[in-house]
Amino acid sequence: MVRYRVNVPAVVHQTIDGEAVIIHLEHGFYYSLDKVGADVWAAVHVGMSVPALTDRLKERYVHVGVEIDTAIAALLEELTREELIVEDAAVMETSPEEATSPDGASWPHGIPFERPVLRKYTDLQDLLLLDPIHQVDEAGWPEARSADRPGSTP
Repeated sequence: MVRYRVNVPAVVHQTIDGEAVIIHLEHGFYYSLDKVGADVWAAVHVGMSVPALTDRLKERYVHVGVEIDTAIAALLEELTREELIVEDAAVMETSPEEATSPDGASWPHGIPFERPVLRKYTDLQDLLLLDPIHQVDEAGWPEARSADRPGSTP
């Protein structure tokens, strides 16, 4: 079963008010996903398989005349091409009951499906490449390093 994971430590992310903000630290680009895209990102983050993710979206969204499988596959391909996610068969899947929307609430029901759009921003590339946030580990961002974690500096 195909699964993806966030490409850590090169990629950090945070979901705020239903919008996933994603930064690729090695390239200096940042991205955003909202609505369906943010739900896809949340599902990837918790290790949901592609078939489970697609089934979940079909349950939650009204998708008259829209091919959800094709839209999700296209987004996952784009996220992979941008090196934001990588395929990983070792990721343990979270049960559907535990998966939530990006803002921590239960997944939406009855909302019209819209093709997810990954927005890429390059305007801060120079600044992001200079920023000391590169010193993150598997705990993620914006958590600061502490002296008790390996590889951290006091």
